[in-house]
Amino acid sequence: MPAVEQYLNQYLPDDEIERAARSRRAAKAVTYGQYNLNELLEQLNQIVKSSNHWQPTKVQGYCLKPVDMTAYKRSRVKAVKSKTYDSDARRALPGVPFGLMATTGKVAGQRVAILEMITCGEIGQNQPAQEMEKVYKKVASLLTSEDIAILDAGFSLIEAMIYGMVQFVIRLAKNCTFGRKPGEIPPRTASKGPDPSRHQAEIVRPLARQHGQRTLAKTEADESFTFTNQAGQEIHVEVWHPVYLLERQLDRLGETPQAQRLKKKLRKVPLKVVVIHHPDYE
Repeated sequence: MPAVEQYLNQYLPDDEIERAARSRRAAKAVTYGQYNLNELLEQLNQIVKSSNHWQPTKVQGYCLKPVDMTAYKRSRVKAVKSKTYDSDARRALPGVPFGLMATTGKVAGQRVAILEMITCGEIGQNQPAQEMEKVYKKVASLLTSEDIAILDAGFSLIEAMIYGMVQFVIRLAKNCTFGRKPGEIPPRTASKGPDPSRHQAEIVRPLARQHGQRTLAKTEADESFTFTNQAGQEIHVEVWHPVYLLERQLDRLGETPQAQRLKKKLRKVPLKVVVIHHPDYE
């Protein structure tokens, strides 16, 4: 309502009665009306572009496309079967799930994300994996060669690759591991038993971690950089490139003929892992 009032005040600064009437009509249209989200987003982007105030942010020639999965919580609506985790309640609550993608830019120096995709989830079932799959596929279909998607830790690297995403940055777990080279089937070493069938590769471990009583050392970075940010803090960056998926990461694809063909393709996809050491974060 404040946004509608502010918008109308530009055109009807002296007619308070008409502004109030239009605001009420707008609220009723949103509450009780039916509309197409894709059409609304298309018109929104046309309005933004025609104003010539908003400029998309580009990094190394790529437009930044943040992607997220969230939900409207509806704890008291019994018809809602889908659920979403609530950090305050520390449990999953009924909610309407939906996926979002936007383009990051600036207006007069202020960072603004313009929404350009919404995928609505099914409220009659609680299938979070299916909802995530819809988001992956929709984002993959919308990304161009000049776009790069930005995914948080709630998304999966292997699933994003399975469903066709190519150019994206994703936050990984601290204990992530990869292969130094594409996995190869080891040679036969015994005269009995079946031939080796699982691909193996030298492990790349970006961060050291504790495994029981034993400390697993980190792999030396291929490149490292140190720079000072605007606050005078020293930031250290380490890079491993190229690295590849391990066989255990590809196991979730299954053993069907289609899965085997996809495994063969994904084994050879080069990845880049970046670790950022910042004094404000653990």
